[in-house]
Amino acid sequence: MWWIYFAYPQGDRLVSQRLAILWGYGHVFIFGAAAVYSAGVQVSIDYINNSTDLGEKATALAMCVPITIFVFVSWILLMRGQCSSHVNRAMAIAPILILGAAFLPGALQLAGLVMLGLVVAISLEPGAQREKPEPVHP
Repeated sequence: MWWIYFAYPQGDRLVSQRLAILWGYGHVFIFGAAAVYSAGVQVSIDYINNSTDLGEKATALAMCVPITIFVFVSWILLMRGQCSSHVNRAMAIAPILILGAAFLPGALQLAGLVMLGLVVAISLEPGAQREKPEPVHP
């Protein structure tokens, strides 16, 4: 998830107060989805260990819904104006595929494959960050 989040520089996008407020408050959804995803991991562990009464679909939804929100909001907020048309299409279609995967057998593996495809598509993108940031020395 974080490879997608940190793929493009963000500082130069904050050119007005309106955009800065949208960018800042939009992160509530990104960080909230990441937090709920962590809870979904725990639900999945409980399901695997037969420690919950939830079924397979509910367990899959506990992980796929937050991933869907994370990918969609990251695309709208962070990437849409910076990436190529093929990455834009992939980022627009991926949330639908991830959410749809929750209703299929092997949901988590399918969602993982979609996320892997996104990371590969973004990594091949010329505008994506590849170099390591310079360390900050006191």
